Amino acid sequence: MLLFISFLILPTVAFGGSWNVVWQEDFGVVEDSVCRDFADPNMSVPGHKVADIALMADGYYGITNSTEWCFVHKKDVNISQACNFVPGRDHTGNKNGGMLVVNVGGRGNGENIYENNLKLKPCGDHKYRLSMFVANVSDAPLSPDLTLQVYNVKDAANPKLLESVNISGSDIVAWPRREKRLGIYTHKERDWSEAYLEFEAKSGDELKIVIENNCSSGNGNDFALDDITLQRYDDDEIVPPIIEIETSMTNSSCVPTYSVNNLEALDSWKNIYKSVYFLWQYSTDDGYTWTNISGESGIEKTYLQRDLPTTGNEVYRLIITGGSDDSEAQSKAEYIAKYEPPDDGCDYFSISNIISQMEIKNPPVAYLGIDNDITITNQPQYDCENIDHFVSLMADEWDVNYSKFYFLWQYSYDETTWTDLPFTGSDFQFTDDFDGLTYFRVILAANENTLLQVAKNGTPDNCDKDYFITNTVSIECLKSCEKPEFEVLSDQNKLICEDSEDVVEWKVRQTNQTKSIDIEWYSKAKGANTWTLIAGENGESISLPNPKDTTSYLFLAKNGKCVSDSIIFELTMIPIFRFEPIGDIDICEGTDVTFTPDVKTRTLSPITFIWDGVPTTELQHIVSNITEDVTVVFYATDGVCTSNEVYANFIVEKEADVTLQPLPAVICEGEKVDLIAEAKFAPFNTFKWEKDGVLFNNTDLITSDIPHENTFYKFIVEGDLCPTIEYILGVDVEKKAEMTLQPLPAVVCKGEKIDLVANVQLPSSNAYKWEKNGSLLSDVDLVTTDIPEENATYKFTILGDACPDIEDKMIVEVESMADVTLQPLPAIICEGEKVDLIADAKLTSTNAFKWEKGNDLISDADLSTSDIPTEDATYKFTITGDKCPAIEKEVSVKVEKKAEVTLEPLPAVICEGTDVDLVADAKLTSANTFKWEKGNDLLTDIGLKTKDIPTEDATYKFTITGEKCPAIEKEVSVKVEKKAEVTLQQPQPSVVCVGEEIDLIADAKLTSANTFKWEDGKGQLLGDVDLKISVIPTEDDTYKFTVYGDKCPAIEKEVSVKVEKIAEVTLHPLPTIICEGEKVNLIADASLTSANSFKWERGNELITDADLSTSDIPTEDATYKFTITGDKCPAIEKEVSVKVEKKTDIKLSISDSNVCYYTPVTLSVISTNAPKFVWKQKYEGETQYYEMAESGDIIDITATKSASFIVESEGGQVCDRVVSNEVSLFVEEPVSVSLKNVPTEVCEGTIVLLDASITENCTSYGWKKNENENFAKNELFAEDVPTETTTYEFWAKSNVCPEFSKKFVVDVEYVKNVEFTASESNICKGEDVALTTNYPYTEGIVWESKGEHESQFSKVDEGVSEIVVSPSDNTTYRVSAISKLGCVENGSEQEIEVTQPVGLSVEDVSICEGDAAHLEAVTENSYDKIEWTFDDDNAANRNGAFVDITPESTISYNVAAYNGVCKEVVSGMVTVVPVPRILSHEEIGNHTYQMIVENTNETLYFDYHNGEEKTVSNLIENTVCGKFYNVEVSNSLGCSSSYLFQVPFVEPEFPIYFYQGDENWQVKNIENYPNSTLYIYDRFGKLLFKEKGNTDGWSGEYNGRRLPSTDYWYILDIPEIDKQYEGHFTLMRR
Repeated sequence: MLLFISFLILPTVAFGGSWNVVWQEDFGVVEDSVCRDFADPNMSVPGHKVADIALMADGYYGITNSTEWCFVHKKDVNISQACNFVPGRDHTGNKNGGMLVVNVGGRGNGENIYENNLKLKPCGDHKYRLSMFVANVSDAPLSPDLTLQVYNVKDAANPKLLESVNISGSDIVAWPRREKRLGIYTHKERDWSEAYLEFEAKSGDELKIVIENNCSSGNGNDFALDDITLQRYDDDEIVPPIIEIETSMTNSSCVPTYSVNNLEALDSWKNIYKSVYFLWQYSTDDGYTWTNISGESGIEKTYLQRDLPTTGNEVYRLIITGGSDDSEAQSKAEYIAKYEPPDDGCDYFSISNIISQMEIKNPPVAYLGIDNDITITNQPQYDCENIDHFVSLMADEWDVNYSKFYFLWQYSYDETTWTDLPFTGSDFQFTDDFDGLTYFRVILAANENTLLQVAKNGTPDNCDKDYFITNTVSIECLKSCEKPEFEVLSDQNKLICEDSEDVVEWKVRQTNQTKSIDIEWYSKAKGANTWTLIAGENGESISLPNPKDTTSYLFLAKNGKCVSDSIIFELTMIPIFRFEPIGDIDICEGTDVTFTPDVKTRTLSPITFIWDGVPTTELQHIVSNITEDVTVVFYATDGVCTSNEVYANFIVEKEADVTLQPLPAVICEGEKVDLIAEAKFAPFNTFKWEKDGVLFNNTDLITSDIPHENTFYKFIVEGDLCPTIEYILGVDVEKKAEMTLQPLPAVVCKGEKIDLVANVQLPSSNAYKWEKNGSLLSDVDLVTTDIPEENATYKFTILGDACPDIEDKMIVEVESMADVTLQPLPAIICEGEKVDLIADAKLTSTNAFKWEKGNDLISDADLSTSDIPTEDATYKFTITGDKCPAIEKEVSVKVEKKAEVTLEPLPAVICEGTDVDLVADAKLTSANTFKWEKGNDLLTDIGLKTKDIPTEDATYKFTITGEKCPAIEKEVSVKVEKKAEVTLQQPQPSVVCVGEEIDLIADAKLTSANTFKWEDGKGQLLGDVDLKISVIPTEDDTYKFTVYGDKCPAIEKEVSVKVEKIAEVTLHPLPTIICEGEKVNLIADASLTSANSFKWERGNELITDADLSTSDIPTEDATYKFTITGDKCPAIEKEVSVKVEKKTDIKLSISDSNVCYYTPVTLSVISTNAPKFVWKQKYEGETQYYEMAESGDIIDITATKSASFIVESEGGQVCDRVVSNEVSLFVEEPVSVSLKNVPTEVCEGTIVLLDASITENCTSYGWKKNENENFAKNELFAEDVPTETTTYEFWAKSNVCPEFSKKFVVDVEYVKNVEFTASESNICKGEDVALTTNYPYTEGIVWESKGEHESQFSKVDEGVSEIVVSPSDNTTYRVSAISKLGCVENGSEQEIEVTQPVGLSVEDVSICEGDAAHLEAVTENSYDKIEWTFDDDNAANRNGAFVDITPESTISYNVAAYNGVCKEVVSGMVTVVPVPRILSHEEIGNHTYQMIVENTNETLYFDYHNGEEKTVSNLIENTVCGKFYNVEVSNSLGCSSSYLFQVPFVEPEFPIYFYQGDENWQVKNIENYPNSTLYIYDRFGKLLFKEKGNTDGWSGEYNGRRLPSTDYWYILDIPEIDKQYEGHFTLMRR
């Protein structure tokens, strides 16, 4: 059995009502030939598996988009054999709409075939409607029978059915079988039936949807379910949006617009929500996946404008949501787009219909051809006076599609500007009235306005698509003319650097005389396929700026229709040569640096690198062992491009030189250490002191510290590039001991251990000891123990190495312990007896005692007392002391409890064989024993509970005995009732017919307490007086006889009898008449018993005796008989009949299935019993057939487009219309060929380009060379270098149309050699050389040169046979020539060697007085000798490139350089600058001094070496007494001198005592040293006072406490003079 459930997200809302969609299920969309599982885990098909196998067998399910391939998972299947149902799509008609397909398993009837636990949360108390669509997809006998149910499963253990509805039989329309035979597989509206139910639900309910299958398994019961929808009845009606298509003009183009056509839907939304959001989406896979169109979505965005996609097809839909603000509304829509409907049932949402993109309908086509032949679109030059040619319009499709249309002829000379032609016919005769090559086209349109708009603008002003522009054809009359001829006067191949500012020059010259010459220059960028006209350039020469890229140039000249040979010039661009700047490079002294320039992208070689003026071809350059600042300059050249100059400034960092003064190995805690570093630094250096890895000081080379533990000091010097230098100093610190003793208790108990604990801070050198009453206790442990027997004194002493011993004492007293003995108690007593408690104790005056039972105090006054325990008891006697621990002793006694018992009563009477429960509710002790007895028989003595089955009246006794107490006895009694006995006789016979009487007989042994009754199977009373009764059964029944007692349970006995029913049957009527080949369904609705048998017969032929429903395909009129036979009853027979109508047959044929365009074709049909034909066709690419106007058995058509044809015939009374076989016609388009011009004459070695373009239907083509067909077969483009006159021909063939052919003849001119002579081959720079050639055609001569560092030649002159040159370096000269035809002749070359001058230069130098001047003669080239001459008599003349002199005053000089050929002389000057000096200094007050310098007008700079920058001020402020100052004065050239002076020293004075309270102890003259620091210590080295600068001194206090009169020590640290003072003074009191 098969079940289909389909679902598509398309909300349906009750229009005009208030039913609003709150949930829908559609299973998405599914690809062809795919079966998949649920995406939602809340849905299931119980008892079935997902169909992941090749065949969907019984018990499987899957989600698919068509019943056509749902069984075999293949799209292409034999529909008539694949499965027994009509293939089709879902209820919505969406070809990819998903359906849940279930092949129901064997259980069949009553099986749940769909369950869904909804995530939706109901909103408030509302009425809901649940609906679904059902379709019968089978033509088998069994019809579907389904029940739609909805449950509230809030209580999962007790689900509540809210409502259900059944749909079955005739409620579900079956799909007509004839549609299956005709291959009609699309569902129609009539094929679906809707079922719905209404129910109420409230907030908190949890809903579950169940669909139940009520039909048993068998042949049929195949159905589909689709669009399961849940709606809520609301006060507000949410109308779903409906979108449709229109078009609008945007920026002169047609843009499809998809808009909401029922805008009243927005009103209902705005009544509920403040903001309404419209989210537009598109899908490229028919709804498989959806993508948000964010730019077109927004608040109340009721339309979507979207250009048609370039690939594929799109569909669109709209989601509407609302919210309290724009953000909330938008987020709801995006949630639905991502996760489908929300769980919140209180929210509204709508999803529109799905609409496809606007369909582009192509207009009919039309063609232009020459002489009514569309294959000819180009007519070369011809004799217009003697030959007639026509341009023909062929517009058959327009004639067919439009009863009236408009067209306009146009012509053009450039295919860009078109002119209307006042011609209204279809064949236009061409004449020589047109000026040369002329192009024609025709515009066709369905209306005149569109025609005029397209003619004017190229497109219509609106979105009208009913227009067409034909292909163009070209035609030209033959006119006599003379071809212009030119020669080239410049090099046709040049190289240029990308950043060159030179112009590009090309030049030609005409060699013949023609009139009306039009000159054109073209350019073509590298990689381009087409030439571009250079506007405004119409002369024989052209000068253009550097195009910055490789470019080709083409020259053409026209004399009317005669065109010169093209001349091509090639300009190759060499990329710019540039290096990234380097700038300053910081390095450490002694570093080697290697340079490797990046020249990977250079295309020319070799590359020359110039390093500091020295050329080399080596890629790497090494500068070694750089110890001083230096600058390296380099650049490079590849002969065409020269790079930028790159400067590398190396700034050398010097390594630091450091020496540290050592520290003492060990100091005492509190002592100071001086940290002193003597260092020479570079400007880049920084330094710091670290103490145990932590920064201590980074400003002072000399500092101090008071370490409190063993310490490492590290002095670190860091450079910018040079490695870090580290120095380490260490010092050990001896700690002062500190001690605290853990206090002891004042009193301890004798024998108690005490802990002696010393908390101390010890250096490793200290020793210590514990003493007790003056005796050594321990000298190895800080923590020890002792058990004092008497009072004791403990002393702990720390022995110092340098410091005095430290000791402390503790005293403890010892207390003695008490003793006690308890008299024992008896082991056990009876409940209520007394016990005596007696303690024999030896006490002290500090002891207290008490008797306790548990937590209860008995006595704390008497050593002897008594007690009466009610249960087992333990008595504790406790003695407590002052310090000794308490002493506890215990005695115990057990108390035997008196037993208690109650017996549970027995029933007064029991039934024979019933057991009685004997239960004693007793409180016992371990001393008790017990037993149950019946008479003298012991029943049990181990359990308080037991059972017994008395056979007669009985009395039971329960007895308890104890160890001390008398026995206890209790009794219970019961009476016993006897059971009844009964046997039923089996009625004879066991099977009877309806209406027969039978006897029911009971054989029973009863007592006076018994009653009885007879009942039938329905519980109806038949009798309660007689043991024998008579009955007449109407159906199978079971009779029950029951006996009741007083206490005994009722006894039931049953006998059964079977009743044979008379069978009933109703046959489903058959149709009156059917078409031949159709199947009839034979269905018997029969009520049968197991004794019945049945059969279907047609005449005497048995059809089936196993199935009530079957089918048959009669070939003629038939009567069917259905017969039922029973065991007792006579047979029942019924009949149904049907008439059979014969079918019609049609066969279609075609005269030729593959033809050329516009070829006649004949279609003919052969038929039997066909009263009338309808001809239909569909063109290639169409999916639907259209009716043709033709009629009859044979029709003739003209083939213009590939198409398919069928013929349909009317049917009979019931037989459907008959469709013939399909015949197809393939129409081939004529081959269209476009050829580019081929020159008629070329120079030797010139490449001839052969270029053609053709239409796609061409099967073979190519170029022939001198009739050689294999020259370029199946090639559109070919190249060749002809060496003699050559004929080229292009040919093209198709499957049907005639072959195309055109020839071109090309002549070849041969190349000559050009040579020249030079007057000199070796000259000095600046001399002239005459170059002469004897080439006869002077106008074509071109002279060029190339320097030794250049990669390409440059033009020198042209059009002359002799030139005079003066090269500046070695240069190669080349002469070339171009013939009158424009052919480039073979040129020749010759090198002229040039000797270069030295290139001498010097620089003026300024030096300080007394310094030496270093003079250097710089040359660009090599030399033999350099001479120096000076105007100072004291400076002798020198030779060589370098000279060092020390002039006393400014002098001038000359330098001469020789290289064997040339001599150069240059002049220079050495300026001597005086050194500035400080003569003296004077104090001007407030520690400020003025420097007195020699008279000078120049600006001077003073460096006071005080950590500040140089200054132009001659004043030094804030000087320090006694400090030396070294002042350096310099000028702008750096000439300097030093001046050293000392500020007078003021010695600080230290008082040797002071009186506390009268004055403070204060250092005199301290005001001269503001950076000084004063430290004051006591005799133990403890710091008492610290203050910086000029202070009020020390008052003799520490932390506010006056210190005793004694000596105190001071340290005064004065960093200004790098001096420290130490001493002591006395504090005195009056």
